[in-house]
Amino acid sequence: MKTNFANFFSFSDTLERMRETLTRFAEEIEKVFEDVPENVYRSYLVVLNFSAPGAVPGFTDQVVDIQGVEMGDTVVVGCSIVPPAGFLPPVGFVSAADEVTVRWVQVSGVAANPDGAGASYTIDLFRH
Repeated sequence: MKTNFANFFSFSDTLERMRETLTRFAEEIEKVFEDVPENVYRSYLVVLNFSAPGAVPGFTDQVVDIQGVEMGDTVVVGCSIVPPAGFLPPVGFVSAADEVTVRWVQVSGVAANPDGAGASYTIDLFRH
């Protein structure tokens, strides 16, 4: 009978050591993910009025101040108008801390104003 109790206590000790090891492992995993930033999504609606690019091919920019935007954030721009002939759809990028540049690129034709008297632009920001 002693053997059975000895085996039981040995098994119990093994389980306790496994629990301690898994607890330490879980704590280490938590440390690894402490510094990982959360995914962030923000969306802004702005009204902008672009001018014609200086030459064709060429581009015209507007800078929008957005607090908290950082270099490396992903920017997606939507527009309330259809891109005119000769223009690519507007693009956006983080040009400095707290600044997003929205850009129209004209690839052909005579230099023209891409959005007439202005348009609404949706600026979506993603941090991964």
